[in-house]
Amino acid sequence: MTETVLSGRLACIDPAGKVFDASTSAPLPGAVVTLYQRDPVTGDAIWNPALSGQLNPQATNSDGRYGWQTSAGSFYVLAAKPCFADAQSRTVTVPPPVTDLDIGLTPRACSPVQMAAVEVTDGAGNPAVALTPGASIRLRAVISNTASSAGRVGQDVTATYSLILVDARARRSRRSPRAARARWRPAPTR
Repeated sequence: MTETVLSGRLACIDPAGKVFDASTSAPLPGAVVTLYQRDPVTGDAIWNPALSGQLNPQATNSDGRYGWQTSAGSFYVLAAKPCFADAQSRTVTVPPPVTDLDIGLTPRACSPVQMAAVEVTDGAGNPAVALTPGASIRLRAVISNTASSAGRVGQDVTATYSLILVDARARRSRRSPRAARARWRPAPTR
């Protein structure tokens, strides 16, 4: 992705790069990367790719690479992968095209606990697609603990999860919790 392309009436330019293990320089496939657009007036927001047919967030490919075609502006990328500390890229302004927006993720202690599925419903139990202000939601998460490094069956395991609420413009809610802790006893394996 190095050329400028035309999308509708907007000239689109790259922000692109790769995500790698900061300790080994190995590429990290499957990292989740999210492109944010800087706006000094309205605040930073997740870049909306709706008109371009692209995905945001997206997963890095087998070589750890990612990229978007955007209109002119200032952008940064947040990268995340299980067992690595999240990291943010430098802020870049396009044009000119930026194809070296590389992000190193630092390995950290890894929990075998994973979020297997998430379901968000409204107060009546219907899938929550759009909610009116002040509406209640119900969050149901299926959490799995598949690795033996978590400890013995029946031993408490602590995991951290995040719930990020965004408005219709994909901006983070100011009242959105950053993270919460959950404790449970894993079910015995058979």
